[in-house]
Amino acid sequence: MSEDQNYVDVHSHYFPNRYIDFLAKADVLPDPRQCAGLGAGAEKDEMATRLSYMDKAGVQLQILSPSPMTPCAADAKVAAEAAKLINDMLADLTVRHPDRFRFVAALPLPHVEEALAEMDRSAKLDNFVGFAMTTSTSGKVLTDPAFLPIWEELDERSACLVLHPAGVNACSPLLSDSLIWPVGSPIEDSVAVVQLIANGYPSRFPNVTIVNAHFGGILPMVVDRLNHQLPHAVANLPESPSAAVARMYYDTVGQGSAAAMEAAITALGAERLLLGTDFPYQKDEVYVSAIDYVRSAEIPDAVKKGVLGGTARRLFNL
Repeated sequence: MSEDQNYVDVHSHYFPNRYIDFLAKADVLPDPRQCAGLGAGAEKDEMATRLSYMDKAGVQLQILSPSPMTPCAADAKVAAEAAKLINDMLADLTVRHPDRFRFVAALPLPHVEEALAEMDRSAKLDNFVGFAMTTSTSGKVLTDPAFLPIWEELDERSACLVLHPAGVNACSPLLSDSLIWPVGSPIEDSVAVVQLIANGYPSRFPNVTIVNAHFGGILPMVVDRLNHQLPHAVANLPESPSAAVARMYYDTVGQGSAAAMEAAITALGAERLLLGTDFPYQKDEVYVSAIDYVRSAEIPDAVKKGVLGGTARRLFNL
């Protein structure tokens, strides 16, 4: 791997079978068994294949996340146990591969007291670089007042927060189960990021580095619309939507769409983009193409270096 291929993939999943089995017994939603057998587990052959993809694509480091399989069990004790299990497994893997992996820790939401305790515990683990949350939890949006202590703690810690769709079709009856990931996922991204903007969270909690998945869903297409219409819909916005957009970051998972990349560069700014692959959902040659389409983007080389790894290394203190 050459020095100029020292890339950082900020959107990569980790689904060990032991954790999936625990969640399945806890009856969490969405069904965690959908993530079994995808090649994102802890088995020796799975790790060897993952590393081979990384080497082929020039990815030096992946930031691993258990999302969307976050430990949102109804029972607070079970949720806390699940969070401890996956965070310890993530830390253990990164210790065995210290040059290739870091991780963001899961929180046992919606149980705030238990989540705060796990934030404190997991932040002390080896190779921890931030926290993972889904775009909603048990039907509650990120800006639900019940979660304010979480945001206050994130801000106090100057933490990185990596967001991912929950896989619940934005709680909408208009979307069938077959549409959860094809269209439900970007809708959840979009709703979450606009909730953050409408409630002033990017400026209210300025020390939190928020990383939105999939270019923020349809966000690149509606930034100007938000600038024109959100001030009329929401009273006392602390800043313009475009200013709030510029406080956050967005990964480049876009299934290789040059049109999506161009829209994101124009609307969000290339300097706010971070390389993401969505492994294992993009693997084999598709994994390589998830990097190639970023490398071929028409942006200055210095900015492109930031997108491919430099910005992530700065934000996550790698």
